[in-house]
Amino acid sequence: MLYWNFYFLAKFYLHFREHIHIHFGANLVLIIFLLIFSAMGFFRKLPKKIQFILSIFVAISLLWYESWLPPFRFVFQFLTDPAQRPSKEYMVEFLRQALNPLELLLLIGLGVLCCLAYRKRVRLTPFVLVFLFMTPLYGSSPNLNSALDQFFRLESKRVVHFSALPASPDFDIVLLHVCSLSWDDLKAVGLQNDSFFSQFDYLLTQFNTVTGYSNPAAYHLLRANCGQSSHDRLYTDVSRECYMMENLRGAGYRTYTVFNHDGKYSEMAKGVVAQGKADPMMEVEGLPAEEYNFDNSPIYNNYAILKRWWELRQSHGSKRAVVYYNSITLHDGARRASQEKGVPKPRSVMYKEFAQSLFRDLERFFDLLSSSNRNVVVVFVPEHGAALQGTKIQTAGLREIPLPQITTVPVGIKFIGKGYVHLAQKPKTIDKPVSYLAIAHLLASFLKISSFAERGAENAFFTIPETGFMAENQHACVLKSRNGFFYRGKQKKWIKLPNT
Repeated sequence: MLYWNFYFLAKFYLHFREHIHIHFGANLVLIIFLLIFSAMGFFRKLPKKIQFILSIFVAISLLWYESWLPPFRFVFQFLTDPAQRPSKEYMVEFLRQALNPLELLLLIGLGVLCCLAYRKRVRLTPFVLVFLFMTPLYGSSPNLNSALDQFFRLESKRVVHFSALPASPDFDIVLLHVCSLSWDDLKAVGLQNDSFFSQFDYLLTQFNTVTGYSNPAAYHLLRANCGQSSHDRLYTDVSRECYMMENLRGAGYRTYTVFNHDGKYSEMAKGVVAQGKADPMMEVEGLPAEEYNFDNSPIYNNYAILKRWWELRQSHGSKRAVVYYNSITLHDGARRASQEKGVPKPRSVMYKEFAQSLFRDLERFFDLLSSSNRNVVVVFVPEHGAALQGTKIQTAGLREIPLPQITTVPVGIKFIGKGYVHLAQKPKTIDKPVSYLAIAHLLASFLKISSFAERGAENAFFTIPETGFMAENQHACVLKSRNGFFYRGKQKKWIKLPNT
């Protein structure tokens, strides 16, 4: 029982450090079986190789189940799929960041103490049982299923309708959907007060992206006219009134879709058409690659590709146009095209450089829009954060659990045009908890009462709809209640998240 005692004691240490969440029932059953089989001499009858393989399988399976990691099947499919599997360099850097030398040393020290206790014939099993029975007393697990059901019931009734006759004067809409940018990331690299954010007239500081993944974030945005749906619901057709682009077409807008990448990863280009009713993406051939993504696919300069779209939009001569633009410049694992492969800079250094480059490119694009004398409403909204700092339960770079540090992002609204009277002091911050329905509400309000008319924008922000915090993906859900944030994952029960 020496190795099993170390296994359980190590897990108790990780549990009380909040790195895992022990399942009381599963561990109790395992300990009882181990004690019974040990007393019966069952293990001595098995060949040593069988003992080793069986023990490793059981130990790792239970530990994985109790960890904050996603289901093993999901990870296995991700790593074995050539279309999704990241490069070796990216995996090496990720593992380097994930390992905590201090925690490893403490666990090694615990192993040494277990060996010493074994030599001194100190029985550790009673200590294991005591710690096991202490674990249910550490934290609480309320049942929030009814609260989650109530959340979705209320959200299913919320709809924003776009006017078929847009207000005068005409204005274009630019949706800038940027990957991997949360308030937490900005603070990690000291860019939370970057001059870029002073470009906006209004700043939503408590916007929840709902997810830590790009594809569902895009679908949520493109279906913003209806209240927040469950993750699974994103992959089924819904009422036409939910699709933003469909409704804008009905309001006389010519619609475009533009990426600064090829859109092949996770079939995102196909997904925004199938699940979001967006247009097929504009061609990107002919532009030099500024970066390469972790899968070695090219990433193009933001200003260059937005300038190409703007020239195309002007050549079409439409009275009104809207573009959904998706940028992955900040994606984890991206590297400069000029950077030597296999020699990455520290992630935080690269991230800051890329973010500053992105901000300056977008500022140039804003100047280009201003020089056209057209009226434009710009909506800058990140998909999700990059998890630069990591937490107790999730290492840096992982976004499998949509924690508030990952899904709380800065959303900026900017009005470009001679007819708009800018605020005396900007940006004006809106601190209400909001999500995608707020964007649909604002655009619908601008269509009814032009944001370029006196007090038009101010009235729209005054009545902006709030949305309580709920974030999820296919295997994890995070819900905010009066007592904090709670998580439901593999164990199918609600666990209070530690303060991080």
